[in-house]
Amino acid sequence: MDSLAVFIEKAKCVDTQEALCLLFEKTLNNFGFQRWAYSIIDNGHVLYTNYAANWVTRYLENHYEQIDPLLDPTQSNVLPFLWSNYLNTISLSQTQLQFFDEAKEFSLEDGIAIPIHDLKGGFASVTLVSDMNPLELSKLFAESRELIYSLALTFHSYMGDLKPSLTKSASLTPREKECLQWSASGKSSWDISQILKVSERTVVFHIENAKKKFNVRTRQQAIVQAISSKEIQIEC
Repeated sequence: MDSLAVFIEKAKCVDTQEALCLLFEKTLNNFGFQRWAYSIIDNGHVLYTNYAANWVTRYLENHYEQIDPLLDPTQSNVLPFLWSNYLNTISLSQTQLQFFDEAKEFSLEDGIAIPIHDLKGGFASVTLVSDMNPLELSKLFAESRELIYSLALTFHSYMGDLKPSLTKSASLTPREKECLQWSASGKSSWDISQILKVSERTVVFHIENAKKKFNVRTRQQAIVQAISSKEIQIEC
């Protein structure tokens, strides 16, 4: 059974978007992709990702989705493409050049983008990043383009059918907000404990509570949801 068939079979058994994202991530890991993002542009911006928390924080706070050419609904691409190939065909503004320079700091230099246009006029995009060198990435793309495309479309379809697993109306305590805000700035639990003059166990306790309120499994997902729901705001 190939990767797509396995994904579809297992996807039938999940009942939340978060569970599907975890399944999608495991499937992508089998291809050699360590990082991914799923963006929905439809009267706003919704983001699911395992990118570094610092980058996600910067991206959301600066509304980089408004300048990110990979998320431009008017782009002519309808099939998957390598970022580097596409970016070589368009003119980037100085702001966009700076945006990609910043992305490189987080090992987001090249990857695969899969644009998804739905029948209702909505737009979504799946972006995949690997630690492979450029030649290896190009080879993988050439060999697995159709399979990766089908996987992304299937993931998008299932995400639309499932109930959101992220509780955006969660109300965090001041200490939970504080811990997440420092975490979003790149601080470890130990760092935060030193800043707040509490034990490391206390910091972990508050972050775990925040994760439960957002119904997520990782600290990074909790940070994304806290920023999106304006529970925390990061000073740029």
